[in-house]
Amino acid sequence: EDALDNFQAKRRLKVYENSFQEFNKGYKHEGKYVKMGKPRKCSYNKRTAGYDRENHKFIAKETITIGKRIRRQKSPNGSAEITPMPVELRGITLRQLRAIIANVKRRCVKEGWTDWEGKPL
Repeated sequence: EDALDNFQAKRRLKVYENSFQEFNKGYKHEGKYVKMGKPRKCSYNKRTAGYDRENHKFIAKETITIGKRIRRQKSPNGSAEITPMPVELRGITLRQLRAIIANVKRRCVKEGWTDWEGKPL
C-alpha cells in the first residue's frame, strides 16, 4: 500500500510539473528561452522627483529593489511565524506574466478550455 501511495504521489507531482512547466522551468518568448529558475533583480520607482522633458523619462526619487530578504515574525496570536509582505511587493513580474501567457497558449486547446458559454478558447 505504501508503494502504491508513493507511486501515485510521484505521478501527481509529474502531472503538476508538466502542467506548470512554464513557471517551474521556463518558456520561449520571441524566439529566446527564458529560464524561470534563474533569479532576476527587479525594482520599481516608489516616488518620482519629476519628469525630465529632454530625455522623456521620470526622475526616480526612491527606487525599491524587490527580492531582499524579509525577516520572519511571529503572527499576532503567536501561533506561527509569518513573512510580512508589503503590498507593493505582492505583484508579479513581466517574466511571470509571460509565463502565464505561455502556459495558457500551450494548454487551452490541448485540454479543451472553454469560455463561460462553452465556446473553445
